Amino acid sequence: MVTKIYFQLFLLILFSVNIKSQIRFKSYLNDSIKYDLVLSRVNGDDRNYLSELVLKTNVPDSIKNVFFKMPNAKVILFLKDSSTSWPMNLLLYEKFRKEPILYQKRITNRKQWELHLKNIDISNWLELLTIKKKVTKHKKTI
Repeated sequence: MVTKIYFQLFLLILFSVNIKSQIRFKSYLNDSIKYDLVLSRVNGDDRNYLSELVLKTNVPDSIKNVFFKMPNAKVILFLKDSSTSWPMNLLLYEKFRKEPILYQKRITNRKQWELHLKNIDISNWLELLTIKKKVTKHKKTI
């Protein structure tokens, strides 16, 4: 009896922490999200270090962790929602370390992104997330 109560209490605490994290995460999905383009080292041999251009957002790590653990189906919903598609796109660039070449000079805000890259980016993300979802399901059945 006591064990069952502790287990229920544990589930309640776990559920409430998860909901609070998701609410905090959603509060970052707006136009106030900022990003920087930085050169990141890629491990090479001892003499040569390669660099790649990566996009880094101003979202705190605790919020990014919620995003990184989010199921692809939920990410797709945020990506398809016009009010959250821009910040979700930036977080996906950061997560998958996709090279943000056009973000150097041409794309600096949501409006420019919607004019030039939105359809391409969303199409690419949907394809990638759908493939990853299928691979994950396939691994579970093996």
